[in-house]
Amino acid sequence: MQLSIYRSGILIGTGRLDRLDPPMGFATGPFFPSDQYDPGCDANTIDGVYFGDRGAALSAVGLEHGTLKASVVIEDFAKTLSERALWVQFEDGLTFRGLFADHADYRAYYNQ
Repeated sequence: MQLSIYRSGILIGTGRLDRLDPPMGFATGPFFPSDQYDPGCDANTIDGVYFGDRGAALSAVGLEHGTLKASVVIEDFAKTLSERALWVQFEDGLTFRGLFADHADYRAYYNQ
């Protein structure tokens, strides 16, 4: 699933959710920042150091699904690992199931 990530209405990057943790309601994948991305403002973790929950101002918008009812977390390991990760935790299982029921990780966990 492709997402656009916004901070208070400003596009700070895009992401792709390609891995799931079904029992926890998490989906994760790479995060690709825009010029408006500011790790000091947007990332919870920078190179292994936790700076607190900075996701309150962030929202995830699915290209086909609109704004998701979910919490957004960015982990920025750009300096140490040359990568950034996006974590999205969905507020309810029905939304998660509706979006990911056909995903291999979901089917593997729920034996479908």
